[in-house]
Amino acid sequence: MNWSDLLQWEGNPLSQQAQVYEQQAQAVTNASEDLSDRANGLSGSGQTVTAAQQALRKNVEEMRKQAESLHSLATISGDAAKGADEIGKAARKLDQDAADKSIKIGADGSLDYVGKKGSSITDAIKIASDMGAVSDRVSAIQVVANELVEDTQKNIAAVESGGQPQAGGDAGSRLNRMKLPPKGASPDEVAKWWSSLTDAEKAEMVKRHPREIGNLNGVEATWRDKANRKSLEEDIKNEQNKYNKLEQARQSGNLSDADKEELDKTKKRLDAMNNIKATLDRQGKF
Repeated sequence: MNWSDLLQWEGNPLSQQAQVYEQQAQAVTNASEDLSDRANGLSGSGQTVTAAQQALRKNVEEMRKQAESLHSLATISGDAAKGADEIGKAARKLDQDAADKSIKIGADGSLDYVGKKGSSITDAIKIASDMGAVSDRVSAIQVVANELVEDTQKNIAAVESGGQPQAGGDAGSRLNRMKLPPKGASPDEVAKWWSSLTDAEKAEMVKRHPREIGNLNGVEATWRDKANRKSLEEDIKNEQNKYNKLEQARQSGNLSDADKEELDKTKKRLDAMNNIKATLDRQGKF
């Protein structure tokens, strides 16, 4: 879902369509009631009258089903309108909040820091933290937007095939669910929060917060397993990068005694983590 598209989302067009469906449903309902009255008002007896009544009542039943379908489409459109409005507002607010932090969100959701970069480590950490927070929020909004589109399409298809639409989730509450639970949350509170997420939302949380999810009591073991594996992969990558830099310095003769000691420690940590990964790969689980 392109970020530039989400910035344009609003609920008014869908709300208007919902009203059209509701008006059509009411018109069909009125017509079916009128036809039902005519069927019941037929006088006389015999096969001809009975056949006419049966035909009229069959038409009444079909019209009632059509009215139900139109009413369902009105509900689907109304839910989609509310969701689109909340998502659009959230996207526009985040876009402005990011701009206030000198962060530009690209059309595809990518981020670019456009402000003056400080020279201190503190400045660099602050910029990285802001970028990470904005990236998490962009991803969460995109996930919810994709789910809204998929749910709407599934519900429309269900109605068209004669079925019933599923109860849709509120976009605002979905966006709130895509936040980590507060520190100090009990395992029961975490479990309740985790169970409220869809599989797509759970996967996104693991992608964005593997270390936190892996350490959360209350999260399902299979998802903690995925999160811990991702954390281990990231740790190995970071440790490997550190080792490569130290080794390059050693080969060029620019390594201090302290760095030599750190090189040995890094190599041991890297070997240990790779051994853990190899063991997990063989076992297939944590």
